[in-house]
Amino acid sequence: MENLTRLSQKWLRLSVLCLLAIDVLFPVVAQRAPDYSYEDDYIFWGNPSAYLEYQAKIAFPLIDAMLQVHPPKEVMNQHRRMALVTLDQFLHETNSTRQAALYSFATTRMARMLTAMDEPLTSGVRICKLPNSGFIIKSPKTVVAVDLVAGSYAGGSLLSDSIIYEILFRSNALLITNADSRHCNSDIAQLFTTFGKKVIAPKGVLKSLGDKVMHMGDDYVQTVELEGMTLNVVPGHNGNAANNIYIIEFTGYETVAHTGAQNSDADWDIIDLIHQVYDVDILLTKSQSTQLERMIAGFQPTKVITTGENEMENSIDLRESYWTTQKRMSNLDYLHVPNIVMTWGEIYDYANGEQTDISAISDNTSSSSQKVFKNGRIYIRRNGQTYTLTGVRVK
Repeated sequence: MENLTRLSQKWLRLSVLCLLAIDVLFPVVAQRAPDYSYEDDYIFWGNPSAYLEYQAKIAFPLIDAMLQVHPPKEVMNQHRRMALVTLDQFLHETNSTRQAALYSFATTRMARMLTAMDEPLTSGVRICKLPNSGFIIKSPKTVVAVDLVAGSYAGGSLLSDSIIYEILFRSNALLITNADSRHCNSDIAQLFTTFGKKVIAPKGVLKSLGDKVMHMGDDYVQTVELEGMTLNVVPGHNGNAANNIYIIEFTGYETVAHTGAQNSDADWDIIDLIHQVYDVDILLTKSQSTQLERMIAGFQPTKVITTGENEMENSIDLRESYWTTQKRMSNLDYLHVPNIVMTWGEIYDYANGEQTDISAISDNTSSSSQKVFKNGRIYIRRNGQTYTLTGVRVK
């Protein structure tokens, strides 16, 4: 009985201490002045959402600063890799309380991109990365936007109306690969037509704009001359829906191709032969593809820039991250085609140097060449020499 009494007294004292702690600690939070700011002491007791919001406000500018110091290059250093992986983490959260920090991050980078885009260009092409699969491509003679959308997310859009207008005023044409909202926005397309800009889209897309849109894409390759470029439209598909593949030959300069969201096996008969007709310098193609190797082999570009990472409309499992792109592309190192990983608001200038000579294997089906299987990979054997599918001689 005496032991029981002592135990009861201990529990009583402990309970009193707990009540005192609650009385002392929690009023500290509750009794803060109405104009209190967390910047006063950075104590977030009782408000984990506020803590995570402030953490995003701190992290996004640091990521932005690191990416500025370490811009897109063929060989990615550890600093840039870390910045992109950290960005992936914040872009794969499901909580929407960090929207303000995300919007500020995107807007700041886009404004900086527009300023850099205006810098004079005397040769080559300038590739500017937008949300989703969007790009602005500039040559010394013209500027074209591809798959320009606002980039929707839970709290709004990554691109403000003012940024979209700035892109519009700088562009001569808008190319739309397919009807999906991650690639096509009817309001933006209508803006381009209102200001007398060319808009090219697959047949059946943007019907409401009628003949204001140049509808192209059929069972054969179509070509049209536009300001400062020759546009080749290769018929493609996303499932059963039309998906134009654009091969843009900038007059007197480089050739850039964009595959949109192509994913149909019905298109490979054409894609496999593209390198025999066009010398593609830069291939813009989605990284989340089960046929990425075949796509690269069909175009045989000098460089690949992947598209479609961190489309914020997608669920987390479908939201392609930069680190998965890096892993996927590293599995294709044997193709010897450099891959450039870009994020929103970044610029990559490219001027063609010595392009890989693929003339020796351009006809892979001729009697003097044959496919060989070596070390688990397919190579081309011709005139006593072994080449990769992209024309690099294997020693």
